Amino acid sequence: MALNRTFEIELDDQSTIQILLQQLTLQNPSTLSPLLWDSTLTLLINGRNIYSLHGMNTILQDSDIVTLIPFVVGG
Repeated sequence: MALNRTFEIELDDQSTIQILLQQLTLQNPSTLSPLLWDSTLTLLINGRNIYSLHGMNTILQDSDIVTLIPFVVGG
């Protein structure tokens, strides 16, 4: 599944990446739900892997750019 889409989401202060993924799933269940909860998904906040920050508990700041990159294999 190839997606090249941009979403703008309003979140409350102190929202985490986990809350963002929940909101994306609610707004786009058929398209994003299988992708967002896949353990092979790489999540970047402003170009930094979330696991170099605080993982799913990373608090998002106003104007953060979150990038979702699915793991792809092939030959």
